[in-house]
Amino acid sequence: MQKKSLIALLLLSLSSAALAEDVAVNGQQVSLAANKTPINTPANPAAVAQIPAGHKFAVPGSFTVAVAALNSPPLTVFSDDNKTLLGSEVDIARLVADSLGLKLNIVPTSWEDWPLGVASGKYNAAITNVTVTKDRKQLFDFATYRKDSLGFYVKTSSPITSLSKTEDIAGLHIIVGSGTNQEAILLAEGGAHRGNGEERQRAGAANQHRAQRRDQKR
Repeated sequence: MQKKSLIALLLLSLSSAALAEDVAVNGQQVSLAANKTPINTPANPAAVAQIPAGHKFAVPGSFTVAVAALNSPPLTVFSDDNKTLLGSEVDIARLVADSLGLKLNIVPTSWEDWPLGVASGKYNAAITNVTVTKDRKQLFDFATYRKDSLGFYVKTSSPITSLSKTEDIAGLHIIVGSGTNQEAILLAEGGAHRGNGEERQRAGAANQHRAQRRDQKR
């Protein structure tokens, strides 16, 4: 069923300041040399046949894909020329374009831009680490390509060693991305415990509503 986009491959990129030939991933230097050769695949006649007759691509003859503009290894990262984007999401976009018999047009964009861009036809798809939610499914078609796992992280020197239930986050200041699925989950958890007579949980809910917001992702 075609909605506002032909293909929406959507699924919070992790921010990194890495650049140039080597990038730091989890504290280790990783060479980009092996990633500079594009991976390709032949056109898939069955996939090409699924393109509706007369479909207007954002750029005729090209598959235009929005990806994260920030260096977010291994999802997206700029090569040493500071122009060429590499990464798993770029590779996926290229393979889809190849399968459809189209050229690839990669557009680095902000998190705030992709929804309007896909809905308006500016992009044919967004491959930028977007979590599938019921609300988003009302507007976009999704094709998931990896497991989306969420969790907390703290400094290695933190006294916190485990967060396994809602009560464990009571009184904590938690950073979440503005407008992301993570923010929605925390707010929902807080609302579910309001009025249940447990002071500690109410305190946790209040702190969740005051959570610092990091304008990054998903």
